[in-house]
Amino acid sequence: MEKMVGFTDKRDVAVLNKLLETLNRDKADARYLLSQRIVDKTSNYTASFDDVVIRATGTLTITLPKANKTGKIYWIKNAGSGTVTLTATDSTVDGSASITIDPKVCRQVIDIAKGEWDVV
Repeated sequence: MEKMVGFTDKRDVAVLNKLLETLNRDKADARYLLSQRIVDKTSNYTASFDDVVIRATGTLTITLPKANKTGKIYWIKNAGSGTVTLTATDSTVDGSASITIDPKVCRQVIDIAKGEWDVV
């Protein structure tokens, strides 16, 4: 697992609490989440299936894989002051080709519909 740094504000704590809730709910989920990654990105990035939390700093685009009803969840945080754009390969994000994530905001996206990433 990559080093987790900079999670200090209330939104960061909320993301981590959500992860802890999942860990407490189901040991199988806990083993799965612990095997996943928290990554920091400063340039355009295509999310891998192993990623769980993506912390983006700067102005960049995060591209999600194609939505195929896998139930995959990503937490994407704009940890900087730039514009983070979220797009998806051959899919939409909340019905749009892309969305932006404001500075210091974290968005959870879930692959629950074929061709559509839902923002929670």
